[in-house]
Amino acid sequence: MSAQPMWQKCAWDPVYKGIIKALRWDNVQYRDLWGRLQPLIDQFGKERVQSATWYLLYYEGQMSTCPSPLAKVTFRREARGSCRQILGPAPDDKDYEEFYRVNNRIPPWPVPKKPEPKKPEAPKEQAPVGYTEEEFRNFDLHQVEGLARRGPELLEERPDADEHQRQTWLVNAQRAKAELERREKEARSGILPVPVPEGEPLAPPVPKKRVKEGRSQEDYAADAKKMTKRSLLCALRDARKKVKQHGKRSFAGKEGKKELAAVEAELHARAIVAPPPGEETKEWDDKKKPKKE
Repeated sequence: MSAQPMWQKCAWDPVYKGIIKALRWDNVQYRDLWGRLQPLIDQFGKERVQSATWYLLYYEGQMSTCPSPLAKVTFRREARGSCRQILGPAPDDKDYEEFYRVNNRIPPWPVPKKPEPKKPEAPKEQAPVGYTEEEFRNFDLHQVEGLARRGPELLEERPDADEHQRQTWLVNAQRAKAELERREKEARSGILPVPVPEGEPLAPPVPKKRVKEGRSQEDYAADAKKMTKRSLLCALRDARKKVKQHGKRSFAGKEGKKELAAVEAELHARAIVAPPPGEETKEWDDKKKPKKE
């Protein structure tokens, strides 16, 4: 047996018809739903009423176990036409007010207020788009004079131009004249920068290379004088390794060369022969080795 269509259920099934009459077109919230349907539950049973609400009603969280108490309960879209046969048109239908007026009846629900048509906004006046004062300061003298002279000429040559364009020409001409007056005052006061000849753009300043400074030779010599013999030989070893590892042209290599020169000079002053590379601390390394029995 095929399932009954929605209109047939709403017209002949007492549970469907009872739910429609209980809720009507009211703005029912979920917390009030089962209170209104309690008489139907007592008469037909909870399962039958719940089954009918699934096909008739919709509310947010219907599939969850705990819907929001403030969720709005409405008739499903496919059921609204069948509900209209029993309740009449809904308040949000287009013919709601006309339906009750023709039948000389008072609408059971207040007629919703129609939104007032928006008044057309007056077209905003476009602000004149001209060069700013900062831009005029970066123009050369020839460009500023051309804008000051060309603005009034364009106003006469182009009478058919729109008002926005005419205002732009006028503003550019006024600002160009103000810029010429400013430059003239600065030239009289002697603070105007030296003009660059045409065809010779001003070259950007060459950034100076940042030279990394190290310690002076005197600093290394002063440190070497304070060292003991063992400390001098250790410093000699470290300086040789630094020069060999980093090279003579790198910053670390140059510092190693200065330190090496200071240590060798101090060894010469103390009449100590500089040992060959790799044997700077041999005297102490031999003492650390365990003696063979």
